[in-house]
Amino acid sequence: MKRLLEDTFVTPDVITFLMGLLEIVLTKNFFMFEDQFYLQVQGTAMGSNTVYQTHCLLWRRYIDDVFCLWHGTSESLLQFFNEINAIWPELTFTLNVDKYEINFLNTKVLQDQEGKLTLDLYTKASDRNNLLLYQSCHPKAIKKLVPVSQFESIWRIVSNPEIRSQRLEEMKQKFVQRGYPQQLLQQAQSIVHTSPRPSTSKRIAFVHTYHPFVYKVPFLPCFRRPSNLKNKIVRAGIGSSLTSSRQTFLCTPRKGTFPCLQCAQCKCSQRF
Repeated sequence: MKRLLEDTFVTPDVITFLMGLLEIVLTKNFFMFEDQFYLQVQGTAMGSNTVYQTHCLLWRRYIDDVFCLWHGTSESLLQFFNEINAIWPELTFTLNVDKYEINFLNTKVLQDQEGKLTLDLYTKASDRNNLLLYQSCHPKAIKKLVPVSQFESIWRIVSNPEIRSQRLEEMKQKFVQRGYPQQLLQQAQSIVHTSPRPSTSKRIAFVHTYHPFVYKVPFLPCFRRPSNLKNKIVRAGIGSSLTSSRQTFLCTPRKGTFPCLQCAQCKCSQRF
């Protein structure tokens, strides 16, 4: 990085500053467990180009799953696979290859006889019907929208109309097994069929916690999920076992650096 920066118009003092920032990013990855701070001593950022870049017609990643269209021989793909697994012993990949059909997350990608790609819904063999029970204590609005979201997902993923109708019927039967009334499912299907998904908007997205008071704005409002019962009774982080009697405006301060007051508007940081 330093060598590349020296070939540009960037001044030496700025290069020194940027290299210091890069050093912090790559070597100062701290995290806290219980009451102790730890430093990550292995691993760094990923994303470097390789000599195999020309073979990758498409490279998409979702967390730890990668979908790749490879233009080359099977030998070159295997060589690429072995090389990326040799880079870091603690990080290994598995490889699934097929010329005509491959699964990625909940999607099955197929190639027809003309070479065109089509999409179908994919479910694992171990998949169980764990859809939300209709007899649960969730709000009625939630139970009404769950079938809509599942039907929309199928409508968005499956490209073949005949197969799409089959997948919709299969999903409908899953909801029936979970106690959903036929009338509600028919209404959900009608909503999906008559309400096409809106086109991509060019408005600037404004992310905010959802509030029932929705107003017309020139930007695109994007709402994050508000706090629910799970947030009140389940704690994902171990956190500190120490307690503090000192209160801020909205919360008890924790050891470390966190958003001050933890309110919806203030995004500053304050060390306690």
